[in-house]
Amino acid sequence: MDYFTIREFAKLRNININSLRYYEKKGLLKPAWIDEKTRYRYYSAEQLSTLDTIILCIDLGVPLKELAQYMDDQGVFQFQKLLLDGRELAQQRIHKIQRTLNSIEFFLQNLEQNNGKREKHALYSRNIRRRHVIRTKMFQKIPQRKQIELQVAELYKKAQEEGLFPILPANQLLLYKSPEEAECCFFLEVATKEKTASDIKVIPEGAYSCVLVDEKPSMDMREVIKNYWDYQEGMAVIAYNIHVEKCNFQSEPTELQLTNGKKLAELL
Repeated sequence: MDYFTIREFAKLRNININSLRYYEKKGLLKPAWIDEKTRYRYYSAEQLSTLDTIILCIDLGVPLKELAQYMDDQGVFQFQKLLLDGRELAQQRIHKIQRTLNSIEFFLQNLEQNNGKREKHALYSRNIRRRHVIRTKMFQKIPQRKQIELQVAELYKKAQEEGLFPILPANQLLLYKSPEEAECCFFLEVATKEKTASDIKVIPEGAYSCVLVDEKPSMDMREVIKNYWDYQEGMAVIAYNIHVEKCNFQSEPTELQLTNGKKLAELL
């Protein structure tokens, strides 16, 4: 009998026999012959081409359930179409991996920049690089936490759809109109060096007066800011999440960054 047992057939392509059983269950590769007495399954050499096509689909990332769409009305397999679709899927994976690498580099650079030892609750000055950001609408009053998260989630989704790589968590910007009045927005930094979309804004590089605090969910940043700076006309303060080597989830290390609000408002 010129057949391979299921174990022999699986070994020809170094796959598990359970995979062959799965392909049979899905109707993709049925045994050439099944012994009625023993129920043993046997495969022919000609079926290797079908198995090779299934393995290629898996390697290309094409779902096996879509394999039937590559057969035309005459039962001819559209091999070129499979390869073209596979190439597109591979390019998408490469793009996603590159974005992930960009994000990792972004976090590592932030860690390196933030590794300098700073005493919490003490003012210091440091130069901060240029930042590309996308932001929510401006709020006249600081909204409830749920509303903030809904706005940020919408912003995050939109950024992903546009092919950007938004960095969580969100940061807060307060633009002061008076000592007691400040409108605010929340923004996500994007790990990109190109201004590829019209809604990407730029926070310029410069020297900032800063203080490091532990932010907690119930904290009102306006009250915290009063402890460190007297009101200046047109001032703005960024509450920026700092990435550090070690952290806990009870509070977030946050750097308050004082800058020129009038100049920043023009850019944002």
